Amino acid sequence: MIKWPIRALFGLLLLTACSSRDETGKKAYFPVNMGASSQFEAHFPVGKALCELLDDPTMPCKVSVPSDAVLNLESVANGQLQLGIAQASSLDLAWTGKSPFKGRLSNLRVLFSLNEEAITLVVREGAGISSFQKLAGKRMNMGAESGSNGAVLAELSAACRNEMREIARAGLEASELAHAMQARTLDGYFEFMSHPNLALARLALKTPLTIVPIEGDCVAGLIRSNTLFEKTTIAGKIYHGVDQDVPTVGVKTWLVTSSELNDGVAYQIVKKVFEDLQKLRSATPLLYHLSPRTMLKDGAVPYHPGALKYFQEKGWFKATTPHP
Repeated sequence: MIKWPIRALFGLLLLTACSSRDETGKKAYFPVNMGASSQFEAHFPVGKALCELLDDPTMPCKVSVPSDAVLNLESVANGQLQLGIAQASSLDLAWTGKSPFKGRLSNLRVLFSLNEEAITLVVREGAGISSFQKLAGKRMNMGAESGSNGAVLAELSAACRNEMREIARAGLEASELAHAMQARTLDGYFEFMSHPNLALARLALKTPLTIVPIEGDCVAGLIRSNTLFEKTTIAGKIYHGVDQDVPTVGVKTWLVTSSELNDGVAYQIVKKVFEDLQKLRSATPLLYHLSPRTMLKDGAVPYHPGALKYFQEKGWFKATTPHP
């Protein structure tokens, strides 16, 4: 388990009255430790891009890698981390206090959303799978059953039980997928991932494959009934053999903090990101499609007041009643 450094200055800063400046009017010194769980390979490069943007002499920023999503969000809630990158499904479980969390993390707040993580249906050439509705009798891998990734795929399976009930489930580890696809002992697999994905790009260069759209009435019903899910698109031409955009369903990742974060600091973080958004988009292809429209979404976890102040100044949000 990672032992986080104690941030004495963090506690002192919280005693100031909603300002990120000291008595002389200068910006107060505020070191930021941002968590990016090792469970999600895309979270570290996203966190690194954010820290490179935010880092300056008054706000040095570094990325730490908690061992899992639970530790990441618990560390944000208890102040050991000032910021964290969290998948929407993990954030929802933390906010409601559902397993694997031991209780509600009711002091979590969000600043803005980031990239989407998409349910991705990869099939090998010649498998005879032309659509999401053609999976009956096919040998498919469904990914890890535990954790938030497993929970997301379980939601899809429950919503689309007719489409997925006759699948022959392979039960392979992620490290075994490439070999099984190349050996043609696996017809395809579902994986919850951000795009572009390096492992998939490598596989596409070695094995003819395609990415099949995940759409239909059951998917539309899932999006209507569960606000975590939304339509998304895997862009064409980023994987060999996949030339067209592929519609699917996914969930957002969020930049998360706690209600104890000073309002002025939260405001400065959000302002810096949105005013230098083009620089952030250029830092990693994972964030290339960011825009204010895609980064401001409704969710169960309330926005931090410092973030709301900036959005209201820009005219993007109206003044709202805070969440209880």
